[in-house]
Amino acid sequence: VVAMVDLPGFGFAKIATKVKARISDELGKYIADREALKLVVVLVDLRIEAQKTDMDALELLYSLDIPFLVVGTKADKLSNNELEVAVPKLEAAMGLEKGQLIACSSVSGEGKSFLWKQIMFGIFEDDSDDDDDVRNQVDDDDDDYDDDGGKVLVKFV
Repeated sequence: VVAMVDLPGFGFAKIATKVKARISDELGKYIADREALKLVVVLVDLRIEAQKTDMDALELLYSLDIPFLVVGTKADKLSNNELEVAVPKLEAAMGLEKGQLIACSSVSGEGKSFLWKQIMFGIFEDDSDDDDDVRNQVDDDDDDYDDDGGKVLVKFV
């Protein structure tokens, strides 16, 4: 059974600092207490700079040794040139490796196929050395990731 949970983000929500801190603490406890948790997908807006809440989320995930993906949303709102600037800038600001942030668009579908493959890898990753593990099932013929050569982007910490 695979269950996905959409946890609230803060973005530009106008929430009192005390309330935001309380919600953040509760979310941290929720994530920390999920023994069956296989993967967290952190969504960031490609149009804006890395937010403190995004950085705090990654810090929490690192501290708890929880695998994660970082997905840049609203890729359709940026030109190719703007994407070429925004993605590496966010990766650097968030301490990610080059090529680790997945640019996606729910409108155009850009990056969707690649993202699902990465999610499936993250959920079904096996620590064994079995040659049939999901890493080997990510192929190189998908247009969504021909530049990445089928590279697995799930960050296992």
